[in-house]
Amino acid sequence: MDTHQTNAEAATFPKDFSENARQAKDELGPAFVSSGPYVLVGLVFGFFFVAAHYFFNLIKGILEANSHSYWAWLFGVLAILSEHLGIGLIVAAIAVFFYEWGAHIKKTIERGDRLANAINLFNQMKSNEQRTDELTRAINDVDRMLTILNTQNRANEAAAATGRKALEKGLSTVIGGLPPRVDPVESKVLGEAIANCGQLIFAIESLRVMGTWPNYSYIKFLSDLLKVTVGENAEKFSALYKTKKGEQHFIVPPNAAQMADAILATQIEAIEESDSYDVISDLGSWDNKQLTKLHGATSDAVNKRDVCVRRVFNPYDMPKPLRTSKEVKDAKNYISCVLNSHLMDSRGWKGRNGSGRYDIKVLERDGFEKLKGKYSDNKDWHFGIFSHGSISVIFKVSKPDLSDMALTIDPELINAKRSIFDDAWNWATEIPADGSELTLLRDILDRWGDYCLE
Repeated sequence: MDTHQTNAEAATFPKDFSENARQAKDELGPAFVSSGPYVLVGLVFGFFFVAAHYFFNLIKGILEANSHSYWAWLFGVLAILSEHLGIGLIVAAIAVFFYEWGAHIKKTIERGDRLANAINLFNQMKSNEQRTDELTRAINDVDRMLTILNTQNRANEAAAATGRKALEKGLSTVIGGLPPRVDPVESKVLGEAIANCGQLIFAIESLRVMGTWPNYSYIKFLSDLLKVTVGENAEKFSALYKTKKGEQHFIVPPNAAQMADAILATQIEAIEESDSYDVISDLGSWDNKQLTKLHGATSDAVNKRDVCVRRVFNPYDMPKPLRTSKEVKDAKNYISCVLNSHLMDSRGWKGRNGSGRYDIKVLERDGFEKLKGKYSDNKDWHFGIFSHGSISVIFKVSKPDLSDMALTIDPELINAKRSIFDDAWNWATEIPADGSELTLLRDILDRWGDYCLE
């Protein structure tokens, strides 16, 4: 076969119209994957803010009719802000997608050209000893192509950075306006809106990039929080002025205990069969039914997904003295109620295949003293470990009202806390199921004495 003809055929591959169309179709999916989160966030928030524009204009009209000029002005600013922000996000989302798609198609066609040339030259010249130099160049070209293809992740990261810049520019241009607002009050409001929207979007994007199971749990928590505190209340405001009849009940933002409960519940909802949840609990955190979502999610994890849960109740060295529950007359009755409730759950929760378990123990003075002696540098004796696959998450709560909670995925800290839990579990007292559990609980309460009740 003529070498010049071979090279000409290789050079034309894959530049004909039908091949380019196929390449464009093949790259549509990867373009959706790499730009999808930005497009989805942009469109969802864009249409939300466009809808909010009409809502704020409606309120503005009502306020003007009632001579509330200042509030009418404020809602007018919010209406303008919502309209500009919504349109900007929609435009930016569409622009990011087409930019990403075009970049994928161009790179794929260029790499296909070069890779096809190299492979064809390699196949045609491998038996020709006189063309050693050309064959070597072809082999080197193949190696370079493989290197480029193996670094696609870096290219995707560059595309993501371009998308972030485009989104930032879109937010600044649409919200800030051209030319920028001169009024200092309006300028400050718009600047804060740009910063807050960008912070939220980029924080979610950062969680998505890392792609581990805890991160998607946090995204779910943030999404639910936005839906409840913004979306549902916006619908209530709209219904209030549309119907002008009856009452509309608004959802107030959750308190610290409710938020902590939701965060912990999303963690345990993500773990599956053969995963585990190990926790050293204080007693005050269960006061006033603060952890109802976590309790329900734990039940589902054990009964429906065969997750293993182990809980050690530790009344010592609590961050704050135990408070008397409103539902019982004194602290000892409260403690007895907590332990009996969990004891019944331990007896009743069984997995589908028998591998799901909920086991509880109580740590007494001698066991706690052993822990303090072995881990003298440790300061935190109440924490939980969610283990899912190769990734674990530790949480600790420093206040019984759950107003302060810390999370970590630091492997060194996880290993240290796991060692502490394993020893606590081994040195804690197991509650038997032979009918003597109530007597044992009373004995434990007496041995705990006033230490956990002061």
